Amino acid sequence: MDTGETPADLNARVAALLDQLKATRRQLSDIKHEYERLDESRLAVDELGDATNPADALEASRAALVDVD
Repeated sequence: MDTGETPADLNARVAALLDQLKATRRQLSDIKHEYERLDESRLAVDELGDATNPADALEASRAALVDVD
């Protein structure tokens, strides 16, 4: 199936996605460090759902990305 895109177009799209992935990883790292700095007494308070931790959130993100083909 020809999409009409050149190899350079596809390369540019991949480069843009990699930039987005790097930015997402940076944001996840920032959130992880912010989470680690929270007072432990605040960690049990979560009105959005079950409590989580950075390691579990990162692992869930990695697991979700494995299926990307």
